Amino acid sequence: MIQSVAETGQDSGDKREMADRIARATQTPQEAAKVATDKQKGTVTSINLDDNDNKTPIWSVDVVTKDWNKTDFEIDAVKGTITREEVDHD
Repeated sequence: MIQSVAETGQDSGDKREMADRIARATQTPQEAAKVATDKQKGTVTSINLDDNDNKTPIWSVDVVTKDWNKTDFEIDAVKGTITREEVDHD
């Protein structure tokens, strides 16, 4: 189950930017989660829609494994490909 939570304190510019990201994202959060868990088996603990440095919309997906390692994936929200992967062993 995916839940959506609105950020507090957003001004109208922030809301317009988010609406633009959503409009450009052709991959759903569920599809992004599947791409991440196909690469790293585990539990998805967070999914956020943002832009990367090139202003491309990306899904940031956190996957936690059974041994509590967390992998943060950035997944292109248009193409559905992994653009960055970082493992946190803490």
